[in-house]
Amino acid sequence: MKSKYKSILIICGASIREKIAGAGKRSLEVARCLANNNRVDVLIPNSDPPKVEDINFISMSKIKLDYDIVISQSPAEKAFIRSCAFRKLLARSSKYYDLYCPTIFEALEKHKNKRKKYLRERLLIDIERINLMLELGDYFLCGNERQRKFYVELADQIGKRINIDIVPFGISSEAPLHNKAVLKGVIPGINEGDKVILWWGGIWSWYDPDLLIRAMSAVKNIDRRIKLFFASSNPPVRKTRIFDDTHKRVIELSKRLNLYGKNVFFADDWIDYSDRGNYLLEADAGIVIQLNTLETFFSCRARIYDYIWAGLPIIMNEGDTFSELVETKSLGIVHKGGDAGKLAQDIVRLFKDKAKYETYKMNIEKMKISMYWEKALEPLTAYIGNMATKTKMSFTEAFRMYFRIFRYFIRLARFFIGNWNAIEHKF
Repeated sequence: MKSKYKSILIICGASIREKIAGAGKRSLEVARCLANNNRVDVLIPNSDPPKVEDINFISMSKIKLDYDIVISQSPAEKAFIRSCAFRKLLARSSKYYDLYCPTIFEALEKHKNKRKKYLRERLLIDIERINLMLELGDYFLCGNERQRKFYVELADQIGKRINIDIVPFGISSEAPLHNKAVLKGVIPGINEGDKVILWWGGIWSWYDPDLLIRAMSAVKNIDRRIKLFFASSNPPVRKTRIFDDTHKRVIELSKRLNLYGKNVFFADDWIDYSDRGNYLLEADAGIVIQLNTLETFFSCRARIYDYIWAGLPIIMNEGDTFSELVETKSLGIVHKGGDAGKLAQDIVRLFKDKAKYETYKMNIEKMKISMYWEKALEPLTAYIGNMATKTKMSFTEAFRMYFRIFRYFIRLARFFIGNWNAIEHKF
């Protein structure tokens, strides 16, 4: 029996508040869209969520047993351990897993300086984690075609055919607002007539900000009006903040090259979600410089969607699916190679060729309507609308599911116990 109106629980492992990162942002926007035709609760770890119409933010103690669908970006280990209601819910509801973020490859970059034995064991645990979701899930989301093929092949290895749709990030159908000056004429060193390149989002270990800083050293000698602003200090993702010192290293490099506070600037704190339009609209271009890694190959960069939302021409290097789109649709400049001097020339060229710059902006405007959240989430909303009511698992099915989950937890515990000396100083 099909029921159009569904009761949905979205599990978000990241905090949702005024300062919000990619995973929290995606959960929030998915909830907003689904709340138009469904009852939506969002399980979050923080107790100070924003007020959002038609969305109920809850803690673990408020989990109910009547959800038709559970949507999560992870196996929700904490909820499984701490909530008896959640453990019961898994046997009653349809389980959708959102696999848009290739955490398995992010982990390889975060821990790339660890010993090989640790990396190998970590990789096996991450594969086990994905396989657990592939085994338990009824439906899956991913960020692009590369990811879809990867997950389909993994599922084939465990003997399961999966129903998976491409649901990338999206942008708001409401235009960004500029209601106060935040960069030009406000931050000392950034003047009204300057051209501001915006690095939006975190400075993680899978990016190559060092190359960009060295390029800005060359840009300074060509056009001093071109400034770079990193809107990424003090990220609201504790785990990533602990494991990643890339941000600190980049600040030190900008100081050594005498760029800090002159041509390269850093926000004092993470930008509030409600304030993002002010920064995006004062910028003149958005930039993404990433390393040539597996993480880049499979990535779905949320920040690029924000650039498009604000109509910013994009400067990025090759390696992911979005660089192909930027090049084929003429949305900006794709830097090829890894030479700081060549990157500096690309940056200067973006602003020097005014006709081409305006063409980029016009092409971005044409792209926007196809990237609205409502459009991006169409496969998910269609699947939910056509979903038949799920019958409760039999005792045997539930036993197999719980056995599979507990086996994963045992392997996870063995990994942490065996590698405690390598990780304990991080906490």
